[in-house]
Amino acid sequence: MSDEIESAKSQRTSAKSKFTRKLKEFLRAIAEDKGLEIVDRTYVELKESWKNVESKHDMYVALIEDKDCEHEETWIEELQRSFGEAMEKEVSYVQSKAAAGKKAMDEERLQETTKKDQEKMEKRVQQMTIKRKTSEIVFQQLVEDVKPVLEMDFITAALKKAQEGLDAAVADCKEANDKYLELLDKDKADAEFNWMKNIQKEYNAITSRIAVGIAKEQEKLKKLESTSKSKESCNLRLEKLKMPTFDGDIRQYPRFKKDFEQQVLPGLPKESAPYALRSCLGREPLSIVRSVEDDIEEMLKRLDEKYGDPAKIADVVIESIKEVKVIKEGEHKRFINFVNIVEDAYQDLRRLGLEKEITTTSSVSIIEKKLPNDVRKEWAKLVSFDTSEVDKKDKFPSLLKFLLNCKRAIEYDSSNLRSNTSYAGTVNLTANPKNQNQQRVDQLRAKIMMRKLWGNGRNGSDSNQVRGNWKLGRVSKVKPGNDGKIRNVEVQYKNPKSGEPINKYGGQDYVTVERAVHRLVVILPADHDDK
Repeated sequence: MSDEIESAKSQRTSAKSKFTRKLKEFLRAIAEDKGLEIVDRTYVELKESWKNVESKHDMYVALIEDKDCEHEETWIEELQRSFGEAMEKEVSYVQSKAAAGKKAMDEERLQETTKKDQEKMEKRVQQMTIKRKTSEIVFQQLVEDVKPVLEMDFITAALKKAQEGLDAAVADCKEANDKYLELLDKDKADAEFNWMKNIQKEYNAITSRIAVGIAKEQEKLKKLESTSKSKESCNLRLEKLKMPTFDGDIRQYPRFKKDFEQQVLPGLPKESAPYALRSCLGREPLSIVRSVEDDIEEMLKRLDEKYGDPAKIADVVIESIKEVKVIKEGEHKRFINFVNIVEDAYQDLRRLGLEKEITTTSSVSIIEKKLPNDVRKEWAKLVSFDTSEVDKKDKFPSLLKFLLNCKRAIEYDSSNLRSNTSYAGTVNLTANPKNQNQQRVDQLRAKIMMRKLWGNGRNGSDSNQVRGNWKLGRVSKVKPGNDGKIRNVEVQYKNPKSGEPINKYGGQDYVTVERAVHRLVVILPADHDDK
């Protein structure tokens, strides 16, 4: 039994030695502030050695007599007190490190926040610097723009508009400068005061000149009014310029907007502008702006959204050409109208900077398909000649020039025919020159043919060549084809009864003071016999 007690006591002593070593290692780690990780590790080892001491002590006490237990309890209590002090130091160390870490983290966050605030402030200063510079540039440009206007005549409206622009620009400068100065410290702000001072000085100078210019202009107008009133003998009254109107035709919107903004708007007070615009609009566009009819800018914005899309306008213009039916030979009125449509389409697109929409190969092909056969053949010759000056990659300019020349030729020939009260005839597009003898032969052959044709009229008469009240006259012109056969014949015939409703006979009709003259165009088939 004594051997077992001695063994238990020896084990307890060894456990105490290990505990003492771990305690010293732990206390040294705290004293040298080796860090939370090492302190935690040594404390864990100390705690395990303490548990081992307790275990060995309990085994030893269980073997000894009760009278010796009191002395042994004093032994273990001393070690327990040492461990308790170590535990308190561990808790204190951990708490101090946690507090230090929190403080460091707070300081880091504070530095990061301060840095972000500083960067944000620098960015705002930069933005306000740019805004201030921009407002200064706008103001300076307005000043430069108004200087030449001051040298012109009749510019009151322009000067008033310029004054409004300058007022707004100075207000923007002041607002930008105030916000900029708020971001600066006192020393830097003091150095920036002269900027607004210079702007204000220049503003005062230019507005004074504007006021003088308006006063001079009003004085001139007064003199003109007094002069016009003094001329009592002159009773001529000029009609006031009519306001531009817009009824919803999308092709007319760019022209209407330009006329309204340049000719109407500058001379109106701001509060009258919405009323003036409403009075220019038809029912459909008026319904577009009804909900904002007191705000001129919003009204124009709504109209732009509905009618100002260049792509929509281009589609409408091209569609107007596609809608035209193919023109037959001899339909001169339709041909002239078609040329006008093409020219107007080009001008409308050119004003929008979209002329390429009509100069494309597909658009040119659409136009070519609408032309009469004779005109299309002449155009094909013009394009296919070896010496042709037509740009094959961009045929539209040459095509438009060709169509306008054809139009002028028809109009010129028609005007000559209308000036002659005895006859009207065809327009020769392909006639070849002949000598006089050949022309007489052709006229005689044509006269014979026309008498035969005329004799098959409604009354069955071929002796007087009369159709209703229309009497055949002489043949004035013939147009042979390339094969020598007669193709077009121009004849003279007239109605002696003035006032006859001649349009029922077809063709183009002309009425003069002396008589009614009717135009007849006969186009003979290629297989006819004119011998």
